[in-house]
Amino acid sequence: MVGAAIGAFLLLLVVAYLIARPLFAPEAPAEETEESKLVEEKERLLTDIRELDMDFATGKLTEEDYQRLRARSMAQAAVALQAIAESADAEQAASGAQAAEVHKLPDRVEDTADAEDVESGPDAGPDDEIEREIAERKRAMQEHGCPGCGAVIETDDRFCRKCGTPLASVEAEGVS
Repeated sequence: MVGAAIGAFLLLLVVAYLIARPLFAPEAPAEETEESKLVEEKERLLTDIRELDMDFATGKLTEEDYQRLRARSMAQAAVALQAIAESADAEQAASGAQAAEVHKLPDRVEDTADAEDVESGPDAGPDDEIEREIAERKRAMQEHGCPGCGAVIETDDRFCRKCGTPLASVEAEGVS
């Protein structure tokens, strides 16, 4: 009888500890939590853009859907990057450090080719790297696009998969 009472008391202590433990745990600062959410959102959007590119290249998406979804994802990524930059600037200003130079995002998604002018020095932040990646992807799409319709083409294609433009003859004309 005494053993059962001691066991029940110990069980009560364990349950009370498990219930009360979250109340005494230190909370993560709100800024870190917000910044980590923004970084996760940025990574998710970049993954979505890569998947859209792959889906379009494999023919799973029509060009209209691809352009619409990609533009929306690019706009959301730009907003996330802007929020990360503002968060970093606010954090630097709050700590008394000199405010960093604000990286301006293009006004329109089509203007991302201008992002190639970003410096790649030791002070280059994650925003600069992302802007470079976006500019590189856009440049690659323009270089490897069909001259007739702009659809993405592979290096071994002889004809555009969308409009049927002969690509070998276009390359020969461009070389002449």
